Amino acid sequence: MGTPAKYYEAYKAAYARLISALPINDMLSDLVTGGVLPGKVKARMDAISTDNNKAKYMLDEMEGGLKALIPDQFENLIKVMERFSEEEGHIVVKKLAEDIRIMITSGGTLSSSTAFRASSDVTSSTSPALEYQLPAQTQQAVNTVETPMPDLYNRTINIQWDKGAPAPVASEDHKAVVYNGAIYVGGGSNKDGPLFRVDVYHPDANRWGNSIESPHKLFGLTVLMDKLLMVGGRPRSGGVISKVLYLDRDRWYSYTEMPTARSGCSAVSRQSMMIVIGGWNGERGVSVVEVYDNTTGQWFKCDDLPVPLYYLEAKIVGDMLFVINGIKAGNQCTKSVYFSQLQSTSSCQLRWQTLADTPCAAMSAVGVGDRYLLAVGGRSRANTVHVQQKRGRDSSLTSMSWKNIGSIPDVHYYASAVCISNKIFIIGGKDYEAEIHNGVSIGTFL
Repeated sequence: MGTPAKYYEAYKAAYARLISALPINDMLSDLVTGGVLPGKVKARMDAISTDNNKAKYMLDEMEGGLKALIPDQFENLIKVMERFSEEEGHIVVKKLAEDIRIMITSGGTLSSSTAFRASSDVTSSTSPALEYQLPAQTQQAVNTVETPMPDLYNRTINIQWDKGAPAPVASEDHKAVVYNGAIYVGGGSNKDGPLFRVDVYHPDANRWGNSIESPHKLFGLTVLMDKLLMVGGRPRSGGVISKVLYLDRDRWYSYTEMPTARSGCSAVSRQSMMIVIGGWNGERGVSVVEVYDNTTGQWFKCDDLPVPLYYLEAKIVGDMLFVINGIKAGNQCTKSVYFSQLQSTSSCQLRWQTLADTPCAAMSAVGVGDRYLLAVGGRSRANTVHVQQKRGRDSSLTSMSWKNIGSIPDVHYYASAVCISNKIFIIGGKDYEAEIHNGVSIGTFL
């Protein structure tokens, strides 16, 4: 048996291949019997639509224990995989279990071809699970997980900048999330007012798809489990709302309702939980933080932000939640940064702490894997990229100061930004002359 730390490292390295290789429906009873999953998780997983999402949910459920360096669940998972492969003749699962065993005991690396060997290696047809392959957009996501990211804090960083295809509309204060390999952008406004639309950018093709009309404006965006959610906002009739909608084939449907109605909030998701932070209640900014449990359909009140904020940025990096900038009382743009460790997905306790202010106001936040937090752009001619780094698997930060790792050729503030693999995409915002624009800057870490 390997050390607890090696179990966790093997889990992280194998994560993408586990999602692609596990025939989750066929293995589910074995996983419950083997103590990998509690019985209640089976009922929750039955409601999830696709096998890949079920596998991801299963692994996310295990992650809390693994981060606490409790290897029992992962050891049991490997045993179930080995037993299942013997009984069902599933060569992909067998090979994956063998590779993980090697990594745990020797510190080696996983075979690069393990995840997609079903079509060439499997000769038996005893199980329908032998045909498993990821959809194209999910294969892309797996590849991004495996793309190496350089040490952004302790080395000289080289970022190559390119221009992406301009967005269909100019926008500021919008949100952007990665969903099914594409970047969804919405919730912002331009010189003509708030926008009732979500635009979709396909990074591999460097093109924008058809825009999707939205019933609300000034909303938050997040991806919870396998759904893209629009959180709060303002309807055409005025006021603020508590509705959360989900997207299905370019149409929006009711998902749940927040206890607190608001627009200009930020929403982030971790495993089966969605966290909604701050916003505008129609009269003033709010500090309210509420958590939605997707498995039970219940909302919980969390510890408030230290100050009311709206049009804020929130990101999760590993097991830490960050809140960056935003607008506070008096319509003042703040440089403040707050963070809290997420003790577990079921805990609503947040112990907010203060990080060093961002170098300038109106910066966009980008989470890079489970280690780095970037603050990009901002209201300055310098228009820089700054980084904070987590130290190991704990929740402390290397430094209370931000490190400058590069400058963006074009000015972006009140923009949105996401990371895919070793690239960051910065979309829209204002330029130095305070004109709202639709430019896209793509930075590749070399």
